[in-house]
Amino acid sequence: MSINITYSNGYTLADVKSVSFHGLPGVGGYTLSICLDLSIHPPKTDVWLNNISIRIDWGDKSQRMIGNATPEESQPIRISQYDKDKTISFKLLLMSSQIEAIESLRNGGDFSVTIWFTCNVIHNEATSNIQQQGVFIIPQKEWIDALERMGYRSTFLFELPIPFMDDDKIPASQIIHKAQSHLLRGHYDDCVGECRKLLEAYALSEADHKLLKGARDKYKDNQTTRESMDIHERMLVAREALTHATHPAHHHNDDNYSRDQARAILGAAISILSIFADDI
Repeated sequence: MSINITYSNGYTLADVKSVSFHGLPGVGGYTLSICLDLSIHPPKTDVWLNNISIRIDWGDKSQRMIGNATPEESQPIRISQYDKDKTISFKLLLMSSQIEAIESLRNGGDFSVTIWFTCNVIHNEATSNIQQQGVFIIPQKEWIDALERMGYRSTFLFELPIPFMDDDKIPASQIIHKAQSHLLRGHYDDCVGECRKLLEAYALSEADHKLLKGARDKYKDNQTTRESMDIHERMLVAREALTHATHPAHHHNDDNYSRDQARAILGAAISILSIFADDI
């Protein structure tokens, strides 16, 4: 079902020929720009659109609301006999929990939204009330680009200092960028594989290697011995366990990681790396 805007007599004034989604930087949230491109059937006299709003729902049947938005430009909006095309842009503020919920449902692919379009059409002193709905697909690439512009991918890095390697090696930020790209595209095994590269690239110092052997022995011993471990020893064991958690992706086993598992490993890899940053 497509969205069309009609006069009170039922004739069509405009059709929504396409919908595009773009990201904008925000403060304390994420801003999604939604552009409705209209194909106009030029009227003989001016027509005005007023009280325009849209509602965005997840999917095509579930009617799980994402949010409401009104046009950026002032209303009423004039449609003249010279107009053939018209773009109406809306801004929708999304919180981090909403983005994360969308990402969980999207699971790395394209996804569909239902747009409910409401407005009043004013023509020759006659007013008609329009409520139309249409289902539109947001392609994976378009959505990932929007996330990039919104700054979603940088949230993994907040308050975590990421060091760079020597000039002849790949910097951590590039490995993390690849891992995030795989996560957004639903390539979860590849995401975890990049995390293993990250941990291997930033190897432990010689002193920490020596400490790790003793920490392993303490961890495998009885409860009293385990409880005697200091914090640094515990972090060394945690890092080794995290590296071990990335092994299936490294060895290409049939077992596959889920999105939640890949996200947890990526976040943990960035966090654990920051602890050992002074040794790099």
